[in-house]
Amino acid sequence: MNKLYKLYKLLKLYKPMNTTIISGRRISSARISTLNPREIFVFGSNKQGHHGGGAAFIAQKYFGAVWGKGEGLYGQSYGIPTMEGIDSFHKAVERFTSFAAKHPDLTFLVTAVGCGIAKYTPQIVAPMFQEASLLPNVFLPESFWDYISQPEEQTLNPSPTTDSTSDDSPANDSLHVSMLPCLGALIGDTVGSVYEFHNIKTTDFPLFDPMAHPTDDSVMTMAVAEWCLAEERTPEQLVNIMVEWGNHYPSAGYGGGFFTWLFEPEHLRSYDGIRIGKRAPYRSWGNGSAMRVSACGWVATSLDEALDLAKRSAEVTHNHPEGIRGAQATAAAIFLARQGRDKGEIRDFIESRFYYDLHLDCDDIRPQYRFDESCKDTVPPAIVAFLDSVDFESAIRLAVSLGGDSDTLACITGSIAQAYYKHIPEDIITQMRYRLPEDFWQVMEKLSDTIKDLPF
Repeated sequence: MNKLYKLYKLLKLYKPMNTTIISGRRISSARISTLNPREIFVFGSNKQGHHGGGAAFIAQKYFGAVWGKGEGLYGQSYGIPTMEGIDSFHKAVERFTSFAAKHPDLTFLVTAVGCGIAKYTPQIVAPMFQEASLLPNVFLPESFWDYISQPEEQTLNPSPTTDSTSDDSPANDSLHVSMLPCLGALIGDTVGSVYEFHNIKTTDFPLFDPMAHPTDDSVMTMAVAEWCLAEERTPEQLVNIMVEWGNHYPSAGYGGGFFTWLFEPEHLRSYDGIRIGKRAPYRSWGNGSAMRVSACGWVATSLDEALDLAKRSAEVTHNHPEGIRGAQATAAAIFLARQGRDKGEIRDFIESRFYYDLHLDCDDIRPQYRFDESCKDTVPPAIVAFLDSVDFESAIRLAVSLGGDSDTLACITGSIAQAYYKHIPEDIITQMRYRLPEDFWQVMEKLSDTIKDLPF
């Protein structure tokens, strides 16, 4: 029985290695039989969606491709029609590239599209994927890379600007970008994304894994940020904005209760088990309220306003006292950090107002800490990681090193650390330039314009 159980555990922990990176080339495996979560098998198809052979047959048999559907995302597969002529093929690749750029939470494993039944060669097909090759979530066959030019540090959508040399562009000013509201939260979420279910109990790890990506934490942080830009900031506005962002990024990894609230509200139940059956607050005490609250601490003109915005941002879903408390504690820490309060003052306020114990350090917490989605067991360790840090990067590393819900911990820690240290290293900003979609940068720029006249 023990041997069988160990085999079962090994099978559960097994993750297929479908990608590799060699000299900057992101290479998809030539033989893919199993996919990891959020990996997409990209195959050559035909307009009729008749998946009778080659990679198309594999896509239908194993990865969710649908007979009769020749193009687009189905299950964990994406079809590119290749049989209708070279111009039609090229346009389909352009549509795929646009789709991949809008879904940074997914990793696209491109097969030798068009080089089988369609009888094209890599020399003809590979240049069609030139723009796709610049996306960090697209991996191409090794045979394609010899025919793709790789301009130094070129990326498809690096930031809200396309002129990387313009002195007039604020997005290229590293100091300006360092202080774009909410960026610290997005960085923490992205760095922690690969460790959420594979915890690493050390601060010594590559800060940006090739698979690191923004998750639901980042998407909903942007939703709350957009709500903070509104004049009235009503609950109805926030709900509509959250649903809109959720529909735009449906595969970002939402938790079970929130996923139901977002996409299947007719099946919604409260955390108390009571059937609600519509999109409404569901008594959640989870850490989702704290992970998305960052903007409330940035736009507030007083501590009372920060607490009020945080409460209202939480209540549309997380109307349990613990859900509200976690959001308010996070927003308060951000606001106080922006004001230039020292760590002792921030710690004393959070402890006295919210009764969180912040006198442990990360070395005390780390050995016993496990995955916990509650606010009460996520927010205090996240704040401690900030308190123990010496700069922005060390704060992120400490948060991830605790284990548990790594992306959310680091998201909360990063939001406070950015406000406190007021500097994010340029190499970290560079990594984020091509990991965040354009609309994220646009919202942060608008927030920056909104708060530029505040005295702190």
